[in-house]
Amino acid sequence: MGRSEKITEKAMEDKDMEAAIRPEGLTIRDDGNAIKKDSIRLDGLSVGYEGNAIIKDIGLTIGKGETVTLIGPNGAGKSTILKTISRQLYPVSGAAYVNGRELREFSSAELAKSLSLLLTERIDPEYMTGRDIIETGRYPYTGKMGILNERDHVVVDEIIKLMEISELAERPFRKLSDGQKQRILIARALTQEPEILILDEPMSYLDIRHKLELIEILRKLKTEKNITIVMSLHEFELAKVIADKVICVKENAIGRTGAPEEVLKPEVLRELYGITGEQFELLLQSMRFVL
Repeated sequence: MGRSEKITEKAMEDKDMEAAIRPEGLTIRDDGNAIKKDSIRLDGLSVGYEGNAIIKDIGLTIGKGETVTLIGPNGAGKSTILKTISRQLYPVSGAAYVNGRELREFSSAELAKSLSLLLTERIDPEYMTGRDIIETGRYPYTGKMGILNERDHVVVDEIIKLMEISELAERPFRKLSDGQKQRILIARALTQEPEILILDEPMSYLDIRHKLELIEILRKLKTEKNITIVMSLHEFELAKVIADKVICVKENAIGRTGAPEEVLKPEVLRELYGITGEQFELLLQSMRFVL
């Protein structure tokens, strides 16, 4: 083989290597820049409470613009993971990175501009309208007095329009139904204009119509603003239509992880939720009946 042929063959091999894509969306030669390319990276992360780990040694990456859902039974640790990667809880061990920086390096204001969080805990403020609640999402951008400027009000108005909650926004928050409060709180999270949106059971309290509307909004945020979305869901059928990646959490461990078509299979779901074949078939029948 001549020298020119060897060079050509070497170039072709290099090209093949460049095209070899890892599961997390990085090429083989991207390893040195892995942290920079991921919105979220968990490196040997153990999560729990008061120094006691309930899930150990989590290692995964979430690419920018990905929509990822955590599914699994109650008490498995889904919320604990979300609280840890949003710094509501400190890691028991290991590290979490957001946009290439270790989580603990962020100031509170810096993190609030990068990451927005919706938890399942209910708030019960007095004398505040829905709009007042939504406006608190702009606090990372205001001064110490929390006074909104013209741009802040524009952002709030745009989100209220996007969520179609103009009437709800003017009503006392305390007098809203649970589903209406949830829509206000989602709007508050969006008003932060985050690069990463973390939602703990965002479909809770929402009726079918508003669940579908939220899916449309999240899809729009992904396609138009390339926002990374990480959420826990009980409705695995919705995970199938919205997620790029599904992560199973069961018995305090990370289980099957992959694309929806790889994870959301009868045998995987039966094992994940600890249900029999007959129970799963009953579930499918009820879903078919509704659809």
